[in-house]
Parts: sequence; C-alpha cells; structure tokens
Amino acid sequence: MDLITISNDKELLGKIEKVCNSLSIKFTVYNGEKNALEVMSTVCSDSFNTIILDDDFLSNDSPQILAALLKVNKKLKVIFLTSDSSVERGRLICGIGVYYYSIKPVEQSELFEAIQSINKIRNQLIN
Repeated sequence: MDLITISNDKELLGKIEKVCNSLSIKFTVYNGEKNALEVMSTVCSDSFNTIILDDDFLSNDSPQILAALLKVNKKLKVIFLTSDSSVERGRLICGIGVYYYSIKPVEQSELFEAIQSINKIRNQLIN
C-alpha cells in the first residue's frame, strides 16, 4: 500500500504514523502548498493508491481536488477527515466517492480500522 496524507495537523499525523508503523505501511506526508495544482501534482506524480485527505488543510478546495484525483485514478481509496460537521458537506463529499468519512477529532482506533481494511483489500487484489 502506498499512502499519502495531506494534512498539517500534528495530532492527526502522529496518530497516522503510529497506525502505519504498527501495520508496517510506508506513508508520505504532504503539508506544503495548499493550492490544487501542487496537491494534484504530488499525488499523481507517485504511485499512491490511498490518500488520507484532511479537509481542514485544503478548506474550500477539497471537493474539487478530490473529484479531480478520482478522475485521474479511479482505484484511489480515500479516507476523508473534516471538522465540518454539516450534513451538506458530508453529502457532497460522499457523493464524490470516499472509502471512509469521519468528523475530526478521529480516534486512532478508527484510523487503524480504516487503513487496515484498505490494506486487506489491496492485498487481496494482489494475491
């Protein structure tokens, strides 16, 4: 599994690091430029097949970036995390297509289950 996390949330990144280390999964963190082209370029330039997208990092651009990423890579598995608890945001994002959607703060156990589930699916497809 090749996982990229798009976030600058130190608490969240710490939880993701613990989960990935426990599952022996390599992961990359993107916390650079917040513009859509930079994010798209980073995700598409490498062979990432799983993304953890922190809506709070990208704010209003998340739906457009997510939709574009899924057009480029239909097999991309997305874990979408947000502090926005509005029903409208949830409908919009889930309508685009995500594997796992959660309101922050997210528990480490939730991240573990979501990442482990994607990893199992990826391994079954390989074998």
